[in-house]
Amino acid sequence: MSEVNTLANSNVLTTTSILSGKSDILFVSLENSSHIFACGDEIFSSLGHLITVPFSSLIEIDASVKNVVNLDMGDSYYRNNSMSPWKKIEKH
Repeated sequence: MSEVNTLANSNVLTTTSILSGKSDILFVSLENSSHIFACGDEIFSSLGHLITVPFSSLIEIDASVKNVVNLDMGDSYYRNNSMSPWKKIEKH
């Protein structure tokens, strides 16, 4: 099974704001295949309610998250808005 398919079947901790379309996905952290977190601009105000969903649900909302799953595990990625490219957060 490919890495993308493995992650697509993984669960993601995200917010109801993303699922309802009120917020774009702006941050994704891939701790490992069973610990993925995705959030949007609500991180700067109120997270709202957290919810666990299949990663494939996020791909349906924003196909660009597929670009993140092809990269190394243990990394975090962000972008300024939904039109920006994903950037890796460098570890120091």
